[in-house]
Amino acid sequence: MFELILLDDQGETVFVEGQVNPANTVFIGEQETPVSLAGTVRTTVSLGTADSIMLTVQNPLGESQDYRLAVR
Repeated sequence: MFELILLDDQGETVFVEGQVNPANTVFIGEQETPVSLAGTVRTTVSLGTADSIMLTVQNPLGESQDYRLAVR
C-alpha cells in the first residue's frame, strides 16, 4: 500500500512524497525509487506532457500494486 503525503506540481516536474512498508520496492514508471528505512519515498519526477504518474509498489514476495497519480 502507498500512502500519498504530498503531490506538488511544479510545472515540468512533480515532487512526490509518500509512505510504504520499508520492505517494499517502489517504481515510478520503470525507475526504482529509493525507500528510506522508515518507509518514506521522496522524489521529483519529470512530467513532459503527461498528466499522471504511474507508481508501482512491490512487496518482497513479488506481488505488486499499481497507482495512477493524477497531476493535472
